[in-house]
Amino acid sequence: FIEDERGKTRRGFIAQEVLETSIPSLVLGNGEEENGIYGLDYDGILALSVKAIQEQQTIIEDLKARIETLEG
Repeated sequence: FIEDERGKTRRGFIAQEVLETSIPSLVLGNGEEENGIYGLDYDGILALSVKAIQEQQTIIEDLKARIETLEG
């Protein structure tokens, strides 16, 4: 949303774009119906995001150790 009813800027994902990913199960609602709406399972998105960050951190630590070994 650019602004909600209180004039606040809000940020989020576009549900239709999430539908096109490999995890469409995160999309809720009945957007395919006439006048339907989509929503997102932000708890699910958060859990997947935290897991991805943990995996990336492991890779970063491994690469840092490798760099130290090569430079040492």
